[in-house]
Parts: sequence; C-alpha cells; structure tokens
Amino acid sequence: MTALTWTFGEVESALSAMHRIASDRRTAFQARLKNFHRLGFPPSLQSLKGRPTTYEPEQVFMMAVVLELSQFGVGPERAARLTIESEERLAEGVFMALDPDSADTTVWCSLTANALDDLMSGDQRDHHMHCMVLHRLLVSISSQHKRIGRIACFSISGLIEQLVDYLAKKHGPTFLEQLGVWARAASHADNKAEFWAAIKAERLDADPEA
Repeated sequence: MTALTWTFGEVESALSAMHRIASDRRTAFQARLKNFHRLGFPPSLQSLKGRPTTYEPEQVFMMAVVLELSQFGVGPERAARLTIESEERLAEGVFMALDPDSADTTVWCSLTANALDDLMSGDQRDHHMHCMVLHRLLVSISSQHKRIGRIACFSISGLIEQLVDYLAKKHGPTFLEQLGVWARAASHADNKAEFWAAIKAERLDADPEA
C-alpha cells in the first residue's frame, strides 16, 4: 500500500481551517508550525534539502495534537516534549478511537494544566498525557480530585474526524487504515491483550448495551 503524504502547504491549510486562523494571520501561523520543526518535531519528519517536506498520517496527527496543547497555552518546547514522550499513550488513544467496537465511544486525552512546568522540580513535572474513554476519564477525575487541581482535555476521536474532514476527505478510509497501522505498532497493541480486554470490560460496564 502506498503511504499517503501531504505537503506543508496542505497540512497548514487543513490545520488553519481546523483552528479558524484568520486569513491575515496565516503567515504567523505558518511560522509557529515551522518552529515546531526547528525543535525537531515531529521527530520522524524528514526534510531533504531541495525537496518539499512531506507528512504521513501519523505525523499530521502529531502536529494536530501539539496544536491542541498550544490552544491550552502550553509553550512550544513543552508541547513538543509532552507529545513525543506521550507517543505510546497517544497511539493507544488512536487505537481505541478506531476500534469498530468503540464507534459510539469518545476517546479523550488529558494532561495536567501546569503552566509553571518549567519551574517545577523534575519529579513534579508532566512527562506524558493520558488517553481514555470518557467514562474512564470522569472516574479518574472523580477519584483523584484532591490531587489533580487543574486538568485540560481534548477529544482524540474528534481530532481524527476533523483531520479526515479537513485534510483526507478523498482518502478517508485509507487515512484511517494507515493511522491505525501506526497506532497498533506504536502502542504495542499486540502485546497488550489483557489491557484491551480491561478497557472493553470498562466500556461495557459504562454502557451494558454497547
């Protein structure tokens, strides 16, 4: 199967539409995207001299994630670091979102909203995000409300749907298939049978008719 790819212009156009960037602010938006590249993000992106940069489905997804963090006010360095360090968990979220048995279940990604992260001691800093179905997220928040005073969330399921609508509408099934191949590999899904069984059991407990 030939890998789907997009140019920087195509990716920027889709992401700017998703975030409703004003036409006269597109140049500034492009500069922010290129700044992530200067930070080495996404890490697998290859830019060869004299040839346009191209993005595969997982790289587009990672750029979309880092912009969600930017919308929360997370600085570019921390946003890039968090997304890289959370790749396996993000892949789990994508794998859950693309599971045919979870079609009616929204998968969410959460992180502690620490704007002072760069001033905190190492053991108190965020090192990754968490992905889970909505029911599990609400249970987690309820059980840890005394420890987690600030939390930010975005929908992995919604983000994937937006990427299909704004970037990959003509190749939706192929985009989802290739994103799913990455998610299976990056999440080591084939080695986590008990983990996925527990997730499915929790979803059934939340919705017995699912």
